[in-house]
Amino acid sequence: MDKNGKTILNGRYEIIRPIGYGGMAEVFLAHDQLLDRNVAVKMLRDQFLGDNELLEQFRREAKSAARLVHPYIINIYDVVSEGSNQYIVMEYVDGVTLKEYMQEHKLSLNTVLEIAVRLADALQHAHSHNIIHCDIKPQNILIDKNMNPKIADFGIAKMVTNQTMVYSKSVMGSVHYISPEQACGGKITASSDVYSLGIVLFEMLTGEVPYVGTTAVSVAMMHVEKPVPQLKDYMENVPEGMQEIMDKALAKRCEDRYANAGQMRHDLLNLKMKLFPFSSEDYHQELGAVKPNGNVVDNRDDGATVIMKPVRSELPPKQVTPAVTQEPEKIQEKQEAMPSGKTGDEKPVVKKKLNYTKLIVMITAAVVAISLVAHFIFNRNLAEIAVPNVTNMTVVEAQKLLEEKQFKVELEEKYGDPDKFKPGTVMEQSPKAGEKRKQGSLIILTICKGAELKAVPDVTGMSLSKAEQQLADAGFKVGKVTRKHVDGGKIGAVLSQSPKGLDKAPKG
Repeated sequence: MDKNGKTILNGRYEIIRPIGYGGMAEVFLAHDQLLDRNVAVKMLRDQFLGDNELLEQFRREAKSAARLVHPYIINIYDVVSEGSNQYIVMEYVDGVTLKEYMQEHKLSLNTVLEIAVRLADALQHAHSHNIIHCDIKPQNILIDKNMNPKIADFGIAKMVTNQTMVYSKSVMGSVHYISPEQACGGKITASSDVYSLGIVLFEMLTGEVPYVGTTAVSVAMMHVEKPVPQLKDYMENVPEGMQEIMDKALAKRCEDRYANAGQMRHDLLNLKMKLFPFSSEDYHQELGAVKPNGNVVDNRDDGATVIMKPVRSELPPKQVTPAVTQEPEKIQEKQEAMPSGKTGDEKPVVKKKLNYTKLIVMITAAVVAISLVAHFIFNRNLAEIAVPNVTNMTVVEAQKLLEEKQFKVELEEKYGDPDKFKPGTVMEQSPKAGEKRKQGSLIILTICKGAELKAVPDVTGMSLSKAEQQLADAGFKVGKVTRKHVDGGKIGAVLSQSPKGLDKAPKG
């Protein structure tokens, strides 16, 4: 605090007023005196300063988000550890959350699609940097005065670096927006963020979340079990193609869903172009925007998108007359009827029709033959080396080692014993370590995705022997058994169990 009673952090950030509160941090509006601009300061609460796990989570947020520079993601300017204070200095957005905005305004279809396209673009940028947000919801999306969305709060973001994302004990994310795999404590991928974005899109369109229940558990189970909601049950005049996008974004299985946010953005943008081709300059700029990979897509000439018909030749195709076999008498008659200057010795010109099918077959056969010869010559010169042992390595470590040896890698996932293999490590490899294979050969790695989670049978009220049999049949082992006297209770009956009935626990 300076002599005027103002709180100045790090000698430059003057605290103006609080603007938000979170579970583990408070957010303040501040003025950066050095650069003369307003910023937001996210400061860890005092009661968490001694919690090393939360401190690490707080620092991870800063590291994750600081790697992302995108117009629709909150920019991180500074990360400061000053005495007992831990805080992040970030871009200040003068606006409200998307949740707050939707409570006061009904979004037009054009605005919904524009916001969804931009959010998908921002998520694709994060995913390209191996960062998964894990908590996409309207409360974590800010809307500025120009209606630009900004994704905030990478506090539980996960960095996919040297480990497979497997959750065994806790599920992160807000229950109305979490993906089925998050609800089940499964592996988190980029498509998990896509699912959450699909729920946000549904809420922007209808004003409601699709799954509502009395408890967090009941809502989570709806994400896993209930079918994808139909927009026609919530709104009138559903645009053609919108339900298809919703079905793919909210598919229960990851393999049926959009693999990444970029694919979802593509479909949303195509739908927007179809419905609102000339809605705004922003939309045309969106079509010609430079993507993170540096490619520019811009087919405009005068600023408008032009849809061209297929190009056709101005000249009609030549008519080809097939050759006809004629009798000798008719040939003689034609020769006698020829005009002067023509002699009967001249042969009629016969145009032969080119057989394109035979030509294509011949070219294809030639290409295949050349490829086989080249493949044989190339493989003959490849060295045959021993396959390295990559069991118990992480996915990234194993792939790196095998690719350095010029092997191709294919991944499979299976449940495994967590006492033997950590989630995200190699359990098996084929061919086995030490076997010799030529460089370029395929090595199949089986990755442990953790212990298989199963619902625990509810055995309360059963006899001990029956309860033990039920648990054994379900693949569980009976742990500690304690006996307790209860007035009026049935002798030998199970009074309680841990985990409780229907809770999920690792098999075995």
